[in-house]
Formats: sequence, C-alpha cells, structure tokens
Amino acid sequence: MNKISFTGKIRQIKTTLLLPIPLEHSTAFSTRGMLMIEGRLEDTNLHCPIEPDGKGSHWLKIDSSILHRLKLKAGDMVYTEIWESEKWYAPALPDDIYSALSENDLLGIWETLTHRAKWEWLRWINATANLSTRTKRIAIAMDKLHNGDKRPCCFNSRMCSDVSVSKAGVLKESDMGD
Repeated sequence: MNKISFTGKIRQIKTTLLLPIPLEHSTAFSTRGMLMIEGRLEDTNLHCPIEPDGKGSHWLKIDSSILHRLKLKAGDMVYTEIWESEKWYAPALPDDIYSALSENDLLGIWETLTHRAKWEWLRWINATANLSTRTKRIAIAMDKLHNGDKRPCCFNSRMCSDVSVSKAGVLKESDMGD
C-alpha cells in the first residue's frame, strides 16, 4: 500500500469542488484510471473513488457533507493522506440505467458483476453530455450484458468521464466553467 500525503488547493469547476492530486503523487497508484481510495482529508475519513484527469493524474471530488463539515471553499489549502483501497463499494445506479436493466431482465446479471465493473459501465455510459449518445450507450450496454460481457470495451479508462468538469476526457483547467 503506497500512502501519499500532500497539501493541495481546492478548485471549483462550475458547481463542483475538487482536489487535484499532484502528478508526482498520483504515479504511486497502480493505474492511471479510476480507483478507490481510503485516507483522510484534514480530519475527515475518506473511502471514495478518484477519477483520472486525462493527463496522467487523478482528482478527488469533495463530498458536500465534507465541504459543509470542514467549511471548505475554492482556493482553500487542505492536507490529504490517501492510499489505494482494495474495498470497492457499489455505485449508485441512475434511474435510466436501472429502468433499462429491469426492462431487459438484466438486474440479476448486473448484481453478479464486481463493484469495479459496475463503476466501469457507469463511467462509460456517463462519459457523454449528449442524451442521444447516452441512450445508445445504455442500449449497447444492455446488449453486451445480455451476451455475457462483464465490462465495456473500447473505453479509455484513463480519461475523465465526468463531463461536468471535463472536455474531451480532460479535466478543465479553468475554474470559470468554460
């Protein structure tokens, strides 16, 4: 287990507050893709995913309960100590994906997937701001799950899949939301 510790500046992109993980620390992790971490942000315990930034590093979305408890805002400096976790938890399932799984009688198959595989499916589906593309990806996922695929193929897991803070799979630099 590689523990990393650093003091970093909280950034804001649109309405999301996040903490970029410095590249020199992020390279200690086993993957440039998404991973689950444990650790501490100031005096608060963490067990959450970190997302790739599309440039070889990662970033941590700061949960609203932590923001309120610690009274954090953009520009604040925070001490963080994190390490890679082997314990993945199941992601929240968006309503449209739950409905598609249910309508296609695939909820049972979904439940057989590892938590990490579930995160990968959701990252692939969510990595678009275009509703038409999302709908197509959900249909493709249903077909692939029906045919026994456990993970999405042809997805660059090193790219940022949160379209609210990224452009073309790369975390935005500007805090102005462009």
